[in-house]
Amino acid sequence: MAQLAPLKLEVTGEREFVEASKAREFIALWTEQLTAHRQEVQAILGDTTTEGDLGNVVLCDRIRLSDKSFSDEAADIIAAFLKEPFMGGRSIASGILYAELDDIIAGRMTEMGLHVLQTICDAFADAKL
Repeated sequence: MAQLAPLKLEVTGEREFVEASKAREFIALWTEQLTAHRQEVQAILGDTTTEGDLGNVVLCDRIRLSDKSFSDEAADIIAAFLKEPFMGGRSIASGILYAELDDIIAGRMTEMGLHVLQTICDAFADAKL
């Protein structure tokens, strides 16, 4: 039976400081991508697939947050999205094998940067990085 490879979620655009509103835009894009991918997986698995079966599928195994510097609020928003069960299934973070996080605190004061880094890293507590 054919299988689809898990997605890689990415932040797009030039290097920038990301506030909460931009983080929500990234999440909206990722949600569209993940939902479409989930539907493709369901089509491949067929009519006998239950919600429980789909809930165990790893939809995403890689994420790239590089080249964006995140505000505390943006980091909180992204971390919450990654930790929440997606469409009743497992969390996105739990399936992540590779996380590209370089420069996510560039230009931040040390204390604020460490908070952002800790927030994002804590989201991957259940990941097998």
